[in-house]
Amino acid sequence: MACIRYFTLIAFLFLIAGAVHAQDEETLLGGGFESGGYGAPVVKFTNVKGEFGVMVGGYGGWLINHAFMIGGGGYGLATRHLIHPASGTTNTPEDRRMQFGYGGGILEFIFSPKSVVHSTVTLLIGGGEVSMQDYWDDFNDFTHGYESQKDGLFVLEPSVNVEVNVTSFFRVNAGGSYRFVSGTNMFGLTNEDLSGASINLALKFGSF
Repeated sequence: MACIRYFTLIAFLFLIAGAVHAQDEETLLGGGFESGGYGAPVVKFTNVKGEFGVMVGGYGGWLINHAFMIGGGGYGLATRHLIHPASGTTNTPEDRRMQFGYGGGILEFIFSPKSVVHSTVTLLIGGGEVSMQDYWDDFNDFTHGYESQKDGLFVLEPSVNVEVNVTSFFRVNAGGSYRFVSGTNMFGLTNEDLSGASINLALKFGSF
């Protein structure tokens, strides 16, 4: 229910942004329709399980009238974080290393895109997966092996950013976001462990 409320709030903010922008410029599907696109590698400095973490990835898509982008993207955890296994297991630290990634559809609205410095708001709606390798050893029948534990996740991530037009085809975008995660059922992890704020840096290349 909390995710639905956050989604409703962000969608409402996008509608307000569109209405304000339309007061000064032509409507999205009116005369003077223009189209472009861009892609951006991204680094996220974030919090995972109460520890400093780094996620890398990228996003991009179709840009409409210089102001509204429809696309997608994804990110994966680059730093090392361990999950505490169930008691009695013989996992090594590397076996307990958490793998975490997510992605989905992305909407981005750009305010005053022709100004050298301007702002953007972005919303990612999608899913992801968290996993670890679980080593088991049965001393009764002398068998052992690895079993991969995985959880599918729902992810909602709104962000607010400041952007600088460096050249006609290159922009630097920096800001903050909050990652809302639900669906975690793995032993030793909670939704709060994977949710968290991020400071993000993106380098955009394309036709703006």
